[in-house]
Amino acid sequence: MDRYGYYQIGDFKTYSVYQLMDRYKEDPQPYKWIYNDDFFSQYDWTQEPKESLEELYKNRAKELREQYDYLVLYYSGGYDSANMLYAFLDNGIYPDEICRVDSRFDTVSHRYHEGKWKTWKKLEEIEKLYPQIKIRRVDNADIVCNWPKIIKDTNEYLDLNLDPIYYWGPRTSVHRLVLDVLHEHIDDWKQLLKEKKKLCTVSAVDGVQLGYNLRAKKMVHNFTDVDVYGHMSPIRQMTNKLDRDTLEFFYWAPTETCAKIMIKQGHLANKFYTDLAGGNLKTLVKMGGIANFQKNTFPWMRFNSSNYEPFKKIIYPRLFEADEQFYKPKEINLWGNVDQWYYNSTFPNSQQHWKDIHLTLFDDKNSHWRQFFYDGDILKGHEKIRSIDHII
Repeated sequence: MDRYGYYQIGDFKTYSVYQLMDRYKEDPQPYKWIYNDDFFSQYDWTQEPKESLEELYKNRAKELREQYDYLVLYYSGGYDSANMLYAFLDNGIYPDEICRVDSRFDTVSHRYHEGKWKTWKKLEEIEKLYPQIKIRRVDNADIVCNWPKIIKDTNEYLDLNLDPIYYWGPRTSVHRLVLDVLHEHIDDWKQLLKEKKKLCTVSAVDGVQLGYNLRAKKMVHNFTDVDVYGHMSPIRQMTNKLDRDTLEFFYWAPTETCAKIMIKQGHLANKFYTDLAGGNLKTLVKMGGIANFQKNTFPWMRFNSSNYEPFKKIIYPRLFEADEQFYKPKEINLWGNVDQWYYNSTFPNSQQHWKDIHLTLFDDKNSHWRQFFYDGDILKGHEKIRSIDHII
């Protein structure tokens, strides 16, 4: 299960960022996030692939379709997942199912508003145009409210007694734990697995993540832990069960096609930002919302590409062929916003989550964790831990 990445500090390997923090306290030394380093290092990132982005996206859809018996696309309706969906539909490569996971109690989160005003309208149109594709709406509220069972079952399976926090990734959303056990709660998925079918759930992780070394004058891409664990939890890796769905990342998987996608995106983005800055990338910081210096990693400059639409037009040109609209205000924080309806509420086990997860972060005995958060502020969420540099 190392294909989803892991942390290494000395001779200690873990999938839990909190175990990494504890080990660092016991024995401070360099640590790293390893994300298929050997695989992606086989490729020359300085050479732009000859294929077009459209060809590469099509190739990725094709290889997924050919590899699995039953293919489910997780679809939020954002830039990344919309481009993933078009890679299938535009090329006559059809997934078996498009799945969106929401809570019936949610009336406040960005996810709720995105679904209400954008995504469900799009899915209704897709359902009319492609009747061969099943559109599934999953209500995760009951599973979220029963999250202690997920932890209990995991501890029993691993014969451990770990505190719940160690089964969370850098974001403490229960939604992410639920995705890792969803195959246990959908009857037709369970039947497919019983029949030994290869069930794949595909998540749109992620566009190229650019940084620029001002001293070396090098543009690089890094794979980051926060972005990976925004779509799963360490439970998937720690249990390593085979009789379950396989989670595939559409863009970040260790395949040749995905490597080419990242390299191609990187070259196009490099040219875009360089042209935008008139050759002097430092000026982008002054333009606001495009790039910033990171205090602890200067001379590094990082690009704020998650919701910067001109950048999205470069790596996902298909999305802008018509006047398609996207829901944009998606701030990233410790929870990722998706479970805003649940936190510190009166729903079952919410107060236990508040006590065992949220307040644990502020406990004096865990004060050594704080240096791993943005500016030491826990509510801002974890600083990203990055893979090795892939120089573009």
